[in-house]
Amino acid sequence: MPVIALPFARRAGFALALLLLMAPSSGSFAAEESLEADLARGVEAFRDRDYGSALRWLEPVANAGEAQAQFILGFMHQNGRGVPADAEKGAALLRQSAEQGYAYAQFSLASSYRFGIGVEQDLLDAHRWLLLAERNGYDPARQIRMVIEAELRPDQIARSREDAFAEASAAPP
Repeated sequence: MPVIALPFARRAGFALALLLLMAPSSGSFAAEESLEADLARGVEAFRDRDYGSALRWLEPVANAGEAQAQFILGFMHQNGRGVPADAEKGAALLRQSAEQGYAYAQFSLASSYRFGIGVEQDLLDAHRWLLLAERNGYDPARQIRMVIEAELRPDQIARSREDAFAEASAAPP
């Protein structure tokens, strides 16, 4: 299926920006204080819409594996905030964060799969990521998951649940 044009990503970007403003720092980051400080500076710059500074502070932190930084950079790339718009690179960054269990990234990656933003449209993948986001405490994922389930067969839903929960139980805490 074709990838939806970037203007949709920009319209959907406002909702994701609100998520970013509410997103707490992931508790899994236990590296040096300097990386924590860079993350805080990057989040503050993003909130202030200083995307150039956000990129400068967050890129090294994301490269070090910090999920919140990867999530924010994924949003920036998908929506062309401080960088040229690149939906595929954005989706890849969201995936890195989502695979660490970062619920906001799991929800955003599900949206990417649902609408084909930077990835091939795939409702089963969208459903699986929504299940994981919901399991990780992001309640709005439930409503979207239910909408998608209306478009899937019962056997597809069962397989998606099985895959999601197998992944979740295999992932380190």
